[in-house]
Formats: sequence, C-alpha cells, structure tokens
Amino acid sequence: MFIVTVALVSQAAIRGGMDVDDAFSYSDSYIQQCELLSSPGHFSRVFRKYASMNPGEYRLKYIK
Repeated sequence: MFIVTVALVSQAAIRGGMDVDDAFSYSDSYIQQCELLSSPGHFSRVFRKYASMNPGEYRLKYIK
C-alpha cells in the first residue's frame, strides 16, 4: 500500500510539472529510506524530511 501511494504522488507531481526523472528518483529514494526503518513511527520523520524539500534541494543532496 505504501509503495502504491508513493507512485501515485509521483504521477501527480509529474502531471504538475515536475521532471519525470526527478520524480522517479525522488520516490525511489523515499521508498529505500522507508524500507530501512525499524518502526512505523519513523515514517513520519522521513515523510517530513522529504515533504519539506523542493526538487532543486533534492537534486543537490541526492543526485550525483
């Protein structure tokens, strides 16, 4: 269910004008980070981190 939600958010971001490669890279990174979490309570912290970033900031931090 979680991965489906991330995919839907990525599709909405693309429709809203976000670059396709950035959207998929962003969602892949988010999913990978969440897979490493040990408890459901940590999801909100990771979500807030990603939700507060703009695409340019994400690109600088995570795309090499």
